[in-house]
Amino acid sequence: ISFRGCNTAGPDLQYRVRGGTQAIPLRIAAWIENNSSNNHKSQIMLESVVKQVKIQDEAKEPQMIVSTTDGRIFRSRALV
Repeated sequence: ISFRGCNTAGPDLQYRVRGGTQAIPLRIAAWIENNSSNNHKSQIMLESVVKQVKIQDEAKEPQMIVSTTDGRIFRSRALV
């Protein structure tokens, strides 16, 4: 991600992100996938519309239950 050369067209364009704002979550997703251990491999789901997020507290560790608009359900220990 680079901000270099993006602040040349005035105050309204002063803080533009090279590659567009989608570059930020894409870079974060790449970092997470490259830095997760084999025991705790992360799966990044981009371009999925979230319908509902529930936190299930009954287990030893709280779980996030995510439902998407296309009917898929994911369970996770963490959610961004």
